[in-house]
Amino acid sequence: ELRRGMEEVKERLDRLVELVDGVNKTLGDIEGKLSRITAPLEEEANDVVTHYLRRRGINIEAGPARLGPGFNFTIYGTNGQLTIVGTARERVNANFVRHVAERVRDAVKAFPGKFPGRVVIVVYCLRALQDAVNRARELGIWLLEDGDEVTPFPG
Repeated sequence: ELRRGMEEVKERLDRLVELVDGVNKTLGDIEGKLSRITAPLEEEANDVVTHYLRRRGINIEAGPARLGPGFNFTIYGTNGQLTIVGTARERVNANFVRHVAERVRDAVKAFPGKFPGRVVIVVYCLRALQDAVNRARELGIWLLEDGDEVTPFPG
C-alpha cells in the first residue's frame, strides 16, 4: 500500500512538472511577444518626438536613457537649452501621467546636470484615456498619442 501511495505521489509530481514546464513556455512566449511590441513602441516614440521637435526648429535626438538606479526613461534628449524626458507606454491613464511627472521631478533633483535648460516632460502612447489627457494638461505634460499631439508642446 505504501508503494502504491508513492507511485501515486510520483505520478502527481510528474503531472505538476509538466504543468510548470507548460507555464514556463507560455511565459517565455509572452515575454518574447512583449519585447517585440515594446522595442518598436520605444523607437516610434523617439522618432515621433524627434520629428515634432525638428518641426519646431529644435534639434534634439531623443532616445532611451538610464540616468541611475530607478531612473530609466524611454525618451530623453537635450541640447543644453532644452531637455526632453519621459516615457512610452501602450495605454496611459491619469495615475500613470502623474507618476511620470513625479519620476522626472525626482530625477531632476537626483541628477541636475542631466537636465540643463528648460525641462519638458513627454508621454507617448498608443491610447490615452481621457483622464490622462486632462491630467497631462493640468501638469503641462506634452502628450502624444499614436503619432499625434494631444496636448500642446509646453513653451
